[in-house]
Amino acid sequence: MIPSERAIRKQQKQLLKDNLIGQKIKLLFNSDKADGMNGYEIREVPFVFVKDVPAMILDYLDRFERQGTLTWHNGIIPKDEVWIKIGGDKGGDSFKMDFQVVNVAHPNSLQNTVVFSCFEATDSMANIERALPPILEQISGLTSAKWCERSIRVFCFGDYELLNKMYGLCGCNARYCCIYCLASKTDMQQPLHERGKCQPRTLKSIREHHQLFLQDGARRPRAKDISFSVVNRPLIPVEIDHVVLPTLHISLGVFKKLYDLFERDCHDLDLELFHLRVKAQDNSDLTNFDDQVANEIERLRRIQEQLHDKRSALESAEEDLPLYVLQNEMEEIDDRFRDAASIAFKLRNDIQNLEKEAETSQLSYATGPVASSLDKVLHTFKVQRQAYHGKAFVGNHVHKCCEPKVIEALTKTPSKVIEKHLTDNMPLAALDRLRRKAATIQEKFEDIFLKFADVHKGINHTHAVTDSDIHCIGKCILQYIHTFTK
Repeated sequence: MIPSERAIRKQQKQLLKDNLIGQKIKLLFNSDKADGMNGYEIREVPFVFVKDVPAMILDYLDRFERQGTLTWHNGIIPKDEVWIKIGGDKGGDSFKMDFQVVNVAHPNSLQNTVVFSCFEATDSMANIERALPPILEQISGLTSAKWCERSIRVFCFGDYELLNKMYGLCGCNARYCCIYCLASKTDMQQPLHERGKCQPRTLKSIREHHQLFLQDGARRPRAKDISFSVVNRPLIPVEIDHVVLPTLHISLGVFKKLYDLFERDCHDLDLELFHLRVKAQDNSDLTNFDDQVANEIERLRRIQEQLHDKRSALESAEEDLPLYVLQNEMEEIDDRFRDAASIAFKLRNDIQNLEKEAETSQLSYATGPVASSLDKVLHTFKVQRQAYHGKAFVGNHVHKCCEPKVIEALTKTPSKVIEKHLTDNMPLAALDRLRRKAATIQEKFEDIFLKFADVHKGINHTHAVTDSDIHCIGKCILQYIHTFTK
């Protein structure tokens, strides 16, 4: 029997008791106002949090025990332990921290996710440093606590960007971007048997590397040479080997990258088709049109490269802002902050101008018959891309896109659409070249999408993972990498 919403609210109210605090907090926001600080402003926003997180978790464990819903998942969790996951996520206009009790039938379900902290702002490093440390410090007490004579084992989860912030790393593009070990980006390009095992990170080593960073003058550009890309102290007292690998977020990012490459090749095919049809219609302007297409393609590619570089630079610049701006009055902010804020403000303006310039193209990206047909295929399988998040995919839709029938339908699209738009007055050699290119796109991306699907399904599920499963996942990853790089 499912309890009513009123009963659930009554239970939640009883669990919270006097444990919920609401207040206003000053956090940092981007701003285009005239009185902003080089593109930033400080605003007071609502901040709600649980005063005693460990007590709340213990209350939930007591309730689950009374209901008889605790489980040790057939011995996966030792009988003398209970497992708790602590994590965070940015969604909509707010950032939330929550916990999940693993000793229940469906530990990752929405019903088992309990929010214990929430503020209405971005999850920038400045805002996280301002709001969360007092709350996260409570977790250290939880790791040494007992419940019914059982030890409490705490894990940390979140997307990779958040984990980088929680453990003090520069970011996902740093030279030493792995939170688990000290492998550099160069090391990661080498086969595992050639590079060997890498030294693991620990809370202790991160703290030591942070001290080296401070002793060197806290110069962020030198972190890669001085502190293995560590620029902040770790915020959460959970050891690195208890950080849950963010497999879903990794899958979403990789799939988005693959789909963008697929869409780009389809767009290039559209340009060739467009070019060929114009040639067939009017031979007098051939040279001029050739030059126009070539110049426009090159211009758009330069814009995309500049956008990528400036967005990466903006991410680093915003994280480099001194955190003490949130603790001082406006007139006390020094030149160091103003310089950093000015750089970030200029980068944002440059990005806006480049985006506007890209919109002026007469060969608008992904609007040709081939590329635009991809969204129609997705729609037939009830898959949608997020309009305001770089046209990314949500988890359920990526899972659906990994089905063989969806992959087949998507990758057959270039050849199908090309055949519909070819005309008799096009040169036979050009027709053959266009057909071969469409077939190559189909073959290449069908293979890579299927290999990706094997990895995605292997790392994103609710089942316990055995040593045999790990070996199988490793083989799938190697096959995917081999297919992607050939």
